[in-house]
Amino acid sequence: MAIADTRKQHGPIRAFVPHRDLDDLATLIEVAFSRELELTGSTIVTDLRQMASWSPLLMQSANLLSPFIGFVWIDEDRVVGNVSLNRDSVRRIWTMSNVAVLPEYRGRGIGGRLVDVAIEYVIRANGSAITLQVRHDNELAREMYGRRGFMLKRSWHELQLPPTDKFEARRNTFNVHHTWLWDRKAVKRLYEQGSPSQLGAPFSFGTRIAFMLEGQQLVERSVRHNGQTMGYGIVRLRTGHGPNQAEIRVLPEARGLVEHELLYSLFASAQQVQKRAINMLISSSHREAFEVACVLGMRPLRILDEMALVLNESEKVII
Repeated sequence: MAIADTRKQHGPIRAFVPHRDLDDLATLIEVAFSRELELTGSTIVTDLRQMASWSPLLMQSANLLSPFIGFVWIDEDRVVGNVSLNRDSVRRIWTMSNVAVLPEYRGRGIGGRLVDVAIEYVIRANGSAITLQVRHDNELAREMYGRRGFMLKRSWHELQLPPTDKFEARRNTFNVHHTWLWDRKAVKRLYEQGSPSQLGAPFSFGTRIAFMLEGQQLVERSVRHNGQTMGYGIVRLRTGHGPNQAEIRVLPEARGLVEHELLYSLFASAQQVQKRAINMLISSSHREAFEVACVLGMRPLRILDEMALVLNESEKVII
């Protein structure tokens, strides 16, 4: 794919400006992803509108505090298309999200042009790769990304557990326990060797501070067997509305052995703190976790394909 020079004029495309565009972005996402938002219980629209109300603060601190990077398509002074970017500064891997166009503007190539500009931006920022998620049944979007060099890396099952009283405290076969500070090294190993991750490793001090600033509380459980940490689970408890988020990691040699006890203990602990729906993404390669989650009452919501574009083939990028 030939990529235009990002220094050229992009017509109706300009950089996303938080204090100016947040409210329009909330409206765009609400219209473009209405079915997805209702299905998953996402509160992103509410969150964006709340942030938009901080417009004066965002305007004053835009260069220092704003986490928003992206591009918008403007028509008649309103946002009709968007693409967002987020950077993993350690690995130089960027995530692309919120690729959306208002229904009445679709079919004009707006989404593709926004994606092209975002790719150009990441290249100029010396990024090593870009990842994104697209619904498995969205063939048009998958083809659009494929034409730009994105390749399928893995698929994810998104499931939801409704609020329930079914999880009572009980003895477990394995040593499932609260995750302590001295477990961090073992948890890090799980994130390096276990099943793929979506939420990101929570063991760094900086990550935990970020969770606190976002108003998130963590429920964590680890599984030890024969003196080794074989599995780890986490639920991020939200303070506002919307479902909590869960994830588990299991070493390859422990698959099929620890998922039931780990998930049961994790759900029981989270429901005792806050009785709310729990969403979870499970890699399609971790069949044992998916089966246990369904047995414990989680219902499948959708399948997401994770795609990646490697920008420098000479680098050994682990995605």
